[in-house]
Amino acid sequence: MQEKTITFTDLLELTLLFGSLTYVLGLLFQAIIVIKVNKPWTWIKLLTLLLVSRIVSLFFTLLIGKLIGKYWNIDFNTMIGPFLIPAVVAELIISPVLLRIFGYHILRKHSSRP
Repeated sequence: MQEKTITFTDLLELTLLFGSLTYVLGLLFQAIIVIKVNKPWTWIKLLTLLLVSRIVSLFFTLLIGKLIGKYWNIDFNTMIGPFLIPAVVAELIISPVLLRIFGYHILRKHSSRP
């Protein structure tokens, strides 16, 4: 049996292509949470959050994809419809964590108590 190899740049291109819908939905989720729930917000902080979270999410997507390919012996398709499953898992973990790191609240408005 011949083993197929893929270069890192090819893997990165495929991940960006197949995970693009998931990344756009994660970006919209974070932007809506910041704009609607957290006031006041600044454009610089919002754009920094969105850029950092896409980079970290892409890294975790590649990591999860490699782990599935290496250690999971089940014949498993990582695409369900238009969604790349490692990208969905990465977004579900990274989006709330980075929102909290940047000081934004996810579910409710922050109330300052005296």
